[in-house]
Amino acid sequence: MKRTKKQVIQPPSKEEVVDVMRKFAEAESHISKLEADEQLAIQEINKATEAKAAEYVAQKQEALAKLEAFGLANKSDVFSDSRTLDLREGTIGFRYGTPKVSKKPGLTWEALKELLPKAYLKTTIKTDVDKTKILNNRENDEIMAELLEAGIRIVRDETFFVKTKQNELEIKV
Repeated sequence: MKRTKKQVIQPPSKEEVVDVMRKFAEAESHISKLEADEQLAIQEINKATEAKAAEYVAQKQEALAKLEAFGLANKSDVFSDSRTLDLREGTIGFRYGTPKVSKKPGLTWEALKELLPKAYLKTTIKTDVDKTKILNNRENDEIMAELLEAGIRIVRDETFFVKTKQNELEIKV
């Protein structure tokens, strides 16, 4: 930005103040009108974009449902070696969630405290099940058999995902 020298402004006379105020009000009015016109144009663009986008959102949801149905139907065949399938326009597959400790339906954690060995109880203010310790020992088959018998198991949720290759996809409008 170019530096400008600050000018010393001579105060206007009483007669000139009316004209200066009129120019100020006129400029402010023009700015307000331009901003209002800009907002109207933005609203019109947003409405047009929302209408077009709604079609594509519906198309995307329908395609996702079909891809997920394909994945679930062909899980043992297509996804037996790899959890993902690379396609020309993207990748589909299954992801595992983080392991978590769960109990058999119908059991409460209070009832499980009685069945668990003391090694899997931690004492804070109240005695509680040490889920972290259970998760850390999930590789030990003996311990897991003991916990499974008590009604505790480790589960991992599986979710289906779709990832597109947006950079390579040619979009025809």
